[in-house]
Order: sequence, then structure tokens, then C-alpha cells
Amino acid sequence: MLESLAVRWVRVARRAWPAVLALALLASAGAAVVVRGHLGIHTDTTDMLSPSLDWRQRYIDFSEQFPQFTDTLVIVVDAATPDLASLAAGRLAASLSSQPGFRRAQVTGDDAFFRRHALLYLDAPERARLVDDLVAAQPLLGRLARDPGLDSVLALLIDALTAERDVDPAMLERFASRLAAALEATARGEFHRLSWRALLAGESAGDARRIVVAAPAPDYRQLFPAADAIAAVRDTARRLRLDAEHGVRVRVTGGLAMSDEELRTVSRGAGRAALLALVGVTVVLMLGLGSVRLVLASVVTLLAGLLWTAAFAALAVGHLNMISVAFAVLYIGLGVDYAVHFGLRYRELHAAGQPHGDALEGAAADVGGALALCALTTGAGFFAFLPTSFAGVSELGLIAGVGMFVSLAATLTLMPALLTLMRPRGPRFGRLGVGLPVARALDALGERHPRRVVAGAAALAALAAVVASQARFDDNPLNLRDPDGEAVATYRELVAQGEQWALDVLVAGEEEAGRLAARLEQLPQVRRVVWLADLVPPEQDAALAQVEELALLLGPDLMVQPPPPGPPRDAVDRLRRIAALLDARAPADGGLGRLRSAVTAWLDALQQLPVDLPPRESSAQGREGQGEGPRRARVDALQAAVTGTLPAELGRLADLLDASPVTPASLPPSLVRDWRAADGRLRLRVDAAGDLNRPEALQQFADAVREQAPGAIGSPVINLEAGRAVVRAFVEALGLSLVCIALILLGVLRRPRDVALALAPLLLAALLSAAAVTAAGVPFNFANVIALPLLLGVGVDSGIHMLTRARMSHGGALAGSSTARGVLTSALTTTVSFGNLAFSGHPGTASMGVLLTVGMVATLLCTLLVLPALVRLAAAHGPAAARGAT
Repeated sequence: MLESLAVRWVRVARRAWPAVLALALLASAGAAVVVRGHLGIHTDTTDMLSPSLDWRQRYIDFSEQFPQFTDTLVIVVDAATPDLASLAAGRLAASLSSQPGFRRAQVTGDDAFFRRHALLYLDAPERARLVDDLVAAQPLLGRLARDPGLDSVLALLIDALTAERDVDPAMLERFASRLAAALEATARGEFHRLSWRALLAGESAGDARRIVVAAPAPDYRQLFPAADAIAAVRDTARRLRLDAEHGVRVRVTGGLAMSDEELRTVSRGAGRAALLALVGVTVVLMLGLGSVRLVLASVVTLLAGLLWTAAFAALAVGHLNMISVAFAVLYIGLGVDYAVHFGLRYRELHAAGQPHGDALEGAAADVGGALALCALTTGAGFFAFLPTSFAGVSELGLIAGVGMFVSLAATLTLMPALLTLMRPRGPRFGRLGVGLPVARALDALGERHPRRVVAGAAALAALAAVVASQARFDDNPLNLRDPDGEAVATYRELVAQGEQWALDVLVAGEEEAGRLAARLEQLPQVRRVVWLADLVPPEQDAALAQVEELALLLGPDLMVQPPPPGPPRDAVDRLRRIAALLDARAPADGGLGRLRSAVTAWLDALQQLPVDLPPRESSAQGREGQGEGPRRARVDALQAAVTGTLPAELGRLADLLDASPVTPASLPPSLVRDWRAADGRLRLRVDAAGDLNRPEALQQFADAVREQAPGAIGSPVINLEAGRAVVRAFVEALGLSLVCIALILLGVLRRPRDVALALAPLLLAALLSAAAVTAAGVPFNFANVIALPLLLGVGVDSGIHMLTRARMSHGGALAGSSTARGVLTSALTTTVSFGNLAFSGHPGTASMGVLLTVGMVATLLCTLLVLPALVRLAAAHGPAAARGAT
């Protein structure tokens, strides 16, 4: 029935070829309009799995209650000193908060509330150390608060060296060492900022990294939803001079940034892979078809079908996702197979002397049924993902599955019309060498030693099954992204340091939250648990008493805003005085010894610079009443290096001295909103102990927490549950595709033995593919898991063509036919197409390309070697068996 329908269809297309070509051109133009206007890319990867899953429901609930934690950019600000890091992060957050493209931006743990009450949150020993350091620095602070300029700093040092001020020797050594570093850097013309926080606070200064969490408003209708926000962050950092030249490094990470990086990698790779696939397929077609006109007809048919399939995707789905964006490469590799087999059979019949029309209809009669069956089986391999919860692959399955029928229709409609228009002819077209040396060698081996081939295949299958049983699934989505990208590399760094990958738990009330927090903190996999009650510091009375004593000791000078430092007027003279004092003391080493060398070198370097211009009353280029030139610039650079962060640090100290009791009622509403949901539930954040980049640590942390709190949600749980959902989807799709393909084959071939003959090499190829990638250390993941079900649908096509040819030739040699050439050409075009994916910059897409390429090679070998041997063994059991086998 299929063959008869194909013949009639091709006859109409051949006779009405002008109308067919005109309609195809109109359909292509309309499809292009539809694609341009309606086909977008849906880039929200959270929608890749069904929202009906239990853990997805919990994530959606958490996102609705705490929208401020979704769709965020994590901006990592590293600087040369802690004070420079705080200053840079604060400026960046303030600038971003004022921009309309951001809902908010704040420095984590460094807002006004925490700056004011920081002493209350320190444990007693650390607070005592900080208070002692500030007390030791008390002689410096009052005068610096009144005049935070270079002249004042150097005057204080002179007083200390002449014993006019009582300065702690350890403090003097620390200050001398840091001032020496500033002198050395500015003498070399380098950027430098003295760390007053490290000088005044000692070990309590903290690290030189700050995290800014910015919440933009991404537009998922755009190809790159976060592109504008990321560009705004980089532009703002550049405008504020937050760069390496000024001692600051700003990096952007977080879910939005990593998705943006991934999208750019995938989009670049998909376009390049589709183009290279088309070029590679064209080259293989030239070698396989041996006719420029056949190749041209095949390529035009392929491109038209691709455009029509894209139009279907626009109308039926409306978008492509991170996985379905690869449909173009899959279509090119698979859709061309129909044109290959139809074109080769047409050429074979034409070369045998049949007229053009008879050859076209004869090709339809000989391979039309097989092509329709192949569309059914390949479509079944794609459609098998439709009932699963893996929505990302389901959409790919729908688009590519329909694409196989589009390709079949284009091959039986557009290609006959094109061939009628071009009419391939001439002596070269008539000389077709259908036999292939490799195929003939494999065929001879299967004919002479079928039992040995089948026995060897069975042994190889057993070995492959053992190796494939060691396959693992990589559920870490970071491994599917470019490891060298800034967002991914930065995120891995944070995860390795125990940041970012926390779990969140929502509980009904404070009593339950307290009990659960206590249980979770006992787990070895948990570093800490934070919830609303932890925002009220314990034992505040002792801390507040220390704050009060510190405020009395440091005096009222810190309670006023320090004035901006004036231009340094006497810095050079004071440095010469310091050099003389240090020479008199003759310090051998330590901070003072280093300072003596640094002051001398700085003054010597200053003398090598050109003399400044004399002062002018006013200048558009210089300062009023000041000299201008390289020496003045060097002195100004030294003031910036020494006192650049001093006013901000004095302000932070003033904030510390203004602490007051913290109660639940005094907590800022914006802070409470981060820990109490709108419906009253409380949020517990559970931080992991250890490096969650290790898969076993990730699973242990997630499992341990969920044993106490089954409703926990966060990246560790999402990754594990998503991985399990994908594995289930893979198993379901594999089983469903196998059943559907078997039923289709049984319905068409009618004999169970024929079905077994078609499936046996295919299952062997699947085992070999899984074993090969497992042995190579390539794990299954969210992207490549589609490969094995797909290979079932694609691989069975070759078996169908070989069995159909065996029936046509009544069991004759298969290698000397156009079918073997078609199988090899189709396999090569598919392999070339899929192989381009293996070179993608996106690791997930690359792994899919590797698995598909290995699978196609294994399928080709099994089809050309094992299948003929099985056919001959089946035929050897008698006439009935022979008829069944053929």
C-alpha cells in the first residue's frame, strides 16, 4: 500500500512539476515569514522539566514567596584590600540600584544595618581583639578624623618618631610597613591603596572580597534576556574605574549570567554546526551520489524541508529551547537520508536504461515503502520523549519527529519535480559503480562465516553490557557549560569556598524553625543554619557595653563626618624629615627599616622628574595657587595611595560606635522580608560544609538535609532531582521507542523474525555505543541522554533498507547494490552532521555529538556486517525461514 501510494504521489509530482515548484517556492517564502516573526528562543532553563514534578512545585512556591532570590546576578568584587573592596562594592551597588533596569542591588552583609551593628554579631574573642586594636590606634584616630590628608598622616608619624605621641610599637611597625608599600608602589607609578582597616582592625579586618547581588528584570522574549543587565554592570564598573588598573576585579556570575554565557555558546555553536553540517553533507553527497544535479536536488529539498519544519516549530511550539535549538543539525543529518536512497535508486534504474519517468516511479516503488517506514521508526524515536517529564527534549522530539515526515514528503514531492526540471543525463550519470569495496568485504565475511560473525557479535554484546553497566549520569549542570567562561569559573570558585549552593527550607512557625535548625546544625554535612532568629545577636549587653566604652575612649571626633583631605602642601618636606629621623634611629629591619629605604628611594625618584611649573592664580588644568607638573602629580598619587580609603573607614568606625540594641521589632523590614515569606512562613538557609563541586559531597549534603527536612529546595536538590527525572525520562523514552519501533516493524513486515533481524544489530550498536563512551569517560547528562532512543529510530532505517533490498534480490548479495551504497552514504551524512556537534564549545552539545557519532559508526558496522550474517543464518533454516528472512 505504501509503495503504491508513493508511486502515484511521485507520478503526480513529476507530471505537474511546474506547479509543484511554484507551490514549494510559495510555501518556503511563507515559512520564512512565519519563522522570522514567530520563532523565538525560550532561554529559561528552569522550564526544561515539567512543573508538575513535586520538587518543581516546591521551587515555584519558594520563588513566589521570595522573588528577590530568583533571576539575580551575583557580582564578585575582589580588591587589593578589604577597605577598597567595600568601597568598590558599595559604589557599584549604589549605582546599579539607581538604574531603571534593576529592581535592587545590595552588598551581601554590608548594608547600613550590619555596618552599624557589626560588633554585636562578632563572637566574644574576635570582638575583644578588634576593640584592643582600635584602642591601640586611638592616638591616630582623633587627628585623622579632623584632617584625613597626607600632611596630617606624615605629621603623626613624625610625632611618633620623636616620641611626642604615645604610639604602640606594634602599631608603629605595621603602619611603617604599609606606608613603605605605598611609597614603593607610587615610585614605580603603580596604583596602590593603604589598607586602614587592616591597620586599625588587625586580624578582624576580613577578606578583600565583597558580593553584590543585583536583581534585574530579564526579558525572556529576547535571545539573551540578561544581556542588557550584564552590559550595565560592566559599563558601570568601567565608568567607576573598578578595574585591575585601580586594584579592583569585578566578575559577574549567578544563574542569569551562566545562562547568558551558555546561550551565547550554544547559539554560536548551533549556527556554526548547522553550516558545517550542510557543507559536510554536500561533500558526502557528491561522493555518494556522483552527480551534481542529484546533489543539487537533494540539497534544495533538504533546505526546503528544514525551513518548513522550522515554520512548524514556530506555529506548534513558538520557541526553541536550549536542547531543541539543535534540531537543525539533526534534521540535516537525518532528513537527507530520504533523498539519498531515493536518488541512488533512481540513478541505478536510469543507468540500467529506464527512461526518466519510469526510473522515478520505479525508485518510488522500490524504496518508497521503506522510506515511509523509516519516517515512522525515526519519528517514533523522537516522539518517544513526548510523554516524559523532560519538557526540553519533548519539544525537540515533537519538532524533529514531525520534521522526518516533512522530509519524506519533500523527497517524494519536491525532489521528483526538481529532477524532472534538471533531467540528469550523460555518460557519466550512466556509469554508476554501485558496489563498494568495504561493503563487499564485509558482505563476503558475513556470507562465508555467518555463524562466526554472529557468535563474535554475541560475545561483543556481553562484554559491552558489562562495560555499559558502569555508565554514570552527571547531574551537575555546571559541567554542561564552558568551564573557561567567567560566570562558570567564578561560580565554581564560590562553590568550592562553601558559597552559593545552599538549601532553603520553609517552616510554619518559630518553634518548628528552632527545632529544625538545631537538628540540621548537628549534621556533619552542614556548616551552619541561618534563620530570622539569628539576626538578633545573643548576649548583646556585654557587646553594647564594649561599644559604649569604645565610643567614650575614641571621643566625639569620629561622630562627625570627616572633611575631604586638602591638597598636600608639606608632604615632601615631611618625608625628608622622616628620612632624617629614621637615619638617626638607624633601624636595621622590620617595618621602620623598610620605610627608611622606601622614603629615600621615593625622594630620589621624585628628584629625577622634571621641575613643576610655578603656581598660577588659576588654571583650567592645575589647581588654583598650586604648582603643576609631574612632581605634583607624584605627590597627589601618594596622597591617594595613603589616604584614599581613610574617610570611608573613619565613617565605618563612626557607624560601629552608634550601635543600639537589636530586637525583632527593630530589624529593617527589607531584611525581615528576606527571611519571612508573605504568608508568614520562615525561611531557613542551610549552608554546606565542604566543596559541592564534588558529586558525592553534593549528594550527601542534599540527602542528609532532606532526611530532616523533606521540603528543602535549592540548587543541590534541583540538580539531583532533575538528574533523576531525566534518567527516568530516558528509560521511559528508550522503552517506548523500542516498543513502538517493534510494533511498526511487525505491522509492516508481518513476521516476528524479520522484526528481530532488524532490531538485533540495532540493539548491539546501542550497547557498543554506551560501552564506548563509558570506557572513554564520557558520562550521560541532560543533553546527550536523547542519543540512545534517537539512535534506535535512526539506526533501524538502515536495517529496513537492507531487508527491503534482500526481499527485492531474493537473498542475493547486498553489497553489490545501490542500497548498500545508500546505507553507507546516509550513515556518512548523518555522522558528518552529528560530528559537528562534537566540536561545539558547549560541553553538553559536544557530548551529544560524540555519542551520536559513535552510535552511527557502530550502527553502520552492525548493519553491513552483522545483519547480512543474520539474514543468511535465517535463510539457512529452510524455505519458510528464507522467505521470512527476506
